[in-house]
Amino acid sequence: MKVAHAPILLVVVCGCAGAPTPPPQVAAPASAVASAGTTDPGARCAVWDRENEFARSVHDHDASVFAEHVLPGAVFVNGSGLFQGREAIVKGWDKIIKGDGMLFEWHPTEVTVTGDPHVALSRGPYWIEFTKADAKQRYLAGTFQSVWVKDVDGVWRVTIDGGTADPLPVTEADVQKVKDAIPAKCPQG
Repeated sequence: MKVAHAPILLVVVCGCAGAPTPPPQVAAPASAVASAGTTDPGARCAVWDRENEFARSVHDHDASVFAEHVLPGAVFVNGSGLFQGREAIVKGWDKIIKGDGMLFEWHPTEVTVTGDPHVALSRGPYWIEFTKADAKQRYLAGTFQSVWVKDVDGVWRVTIDGGTADPLPVTEADVQKVKDAIPAKCPQG
């Protein structure tokens, strides 16, 4: 069974007219990422809240709310393929949003606003529960990554989703441990 995977991070470099192109940089270690961007808790927590609303739209099986969180020109990585544009993404996620044979949930545990205060990275755990009685593997889990941008209307929307390793088989107890470790609200520090 082919499983649609959670968000995957892609790196995008923009040589925008009039703006100097920054020199390439070596990726910072994970411990340095949290301090690389702005420490503005308001922006970080706004993205944190939007990510949670986005996840809730799938939990609630609400395609219209899901769509509202996706930038019109967004790209979602789906295994080795791509969904490009809001309409294709919503269509590609249709069975996931409906909960057709599976429940898909995620939660941010880290949000970093980049050097550009209009771009943020959200990361955290996701888990999948296959609900059909004959499911060979009941639970899978992994880590998602989403890139968010502040749209022209001031609302944060996901623009790139995906890019992490495939989910791994886990037990119900493993999923519960992940859920128990999730912070209830955006960390201020």
